Amino acid sequence: LSDWSSDVCSSDLSELNRLRQALRRVKDGSLSLIWVRGRSGFGKSRLISQFLQHEDVRSERRSLVLSGRCYERESIPFKAFDPLIDQLTRELSRLTPETLEAVLPVDVAALSRVFPVLCEVPQIAAASQRRRAIPDLQELRQRAFVALRELLARLASRR
Repeated sequence: LSDWSSDVCSSDLSELNRLRQALRRVKDGSLSLIWVRGRSGFGKSRLISQFLQHEDVRSERRSLVLSGRCYERESIPFKAFDPLIDQLTRELSRLTPETLEAVLPVDVAALSRVFPVLCEVPQIAAASQRRRAIPDLQELRQRAFVALRELLARLASRR
């Protein structure tokens, strides 16, 4: 995947197998990161779609799959994260108040300032109003992404 061949169509099976191996490692409790890259039109989206439709992924009810795409000409900040945060917001909205309280990061206010859509979750909106402003944008971004990592880790530990 990081060593993606120029002929993706003929290597789909081996690439799918690499994704399945990563899924098995995750099911065994390890962390796994797969970077799918390649030139435009070479089948990256199709490969991921095939993987997500595979029975191993679909049958894993505990899985939380966040997916999205960004476009080169978009000019929104953090465009690669934007669709993921939208889906994450919907997922957080479905949690019970107790579960949500358990997974929210300490610095959720910084996270919601960088990704305002999170304020659609009432508990996050309330937490955002109670926090003081962070005027330094670099510090804000750093704290927001630390909070995002914390949120994802807490969600992962519950699944």
